[in-house]
Amino acid sequence: PATHQQPITCAAPRHDDALTATGDSTGVVSVWNSSNGAPEGLLPAPQGPVSSVEFTPDGAGIVTSGLDGMLRRWQLPFPKQLPATDADRVKPEWELAAPNADAVVQLQRLTGEQGLAALTASGSRLHRGAWNGQIAATAASPGGTLKGLQAGKKGEVLVAWTDTGVQHI
Repeated sequence: PATHQQPITCAAPRHDDALTATGDSTGVVSVWNSSNGAPEGLLPAPQGPVSSVEFTPDGAGIVTSGLDGMLRRWQLPFPKQLPATDADRVKPEWELAAPNADAVVQLQRLTGEQGLAALTASGSRLHRGAWNGQIAATAASPGGTLKGLQAGKKGEVLVAWTDTGVQHI
């Protein structure tokens, strides 16, 4: 079976658990069959490490964030092998530079069409992005540096926590 050649930096299951997406430290995003581990496709996504991956609500696309400060949406299926040249690369449906050049380190899928929550590397901001690549809202941390996000199983509740242990819902 195929494997990542570099350490995996993030992973996310699709809503039906049929597929799992992973990203690695060199910028490769892979999609795997969750039941048997068979590779379903891969592509070079960001320049540098992939910090987060999330499937779109319909399961037909993936949004990636990288330490290059870009959010990208990709349409499935991916090719089974990496392209030989840059000209052969799969192109994202859209790309969005993270506001304030602050790389996004964690994506969290929200309920239905609400989009994604995006935590910045500095921990000072939380963005809500729409599935079309637009930033719908931005919130500053009310106290302390944001360290992580967690949503309920269906994305209905979002909890963020700070370096001081304070939780925000």
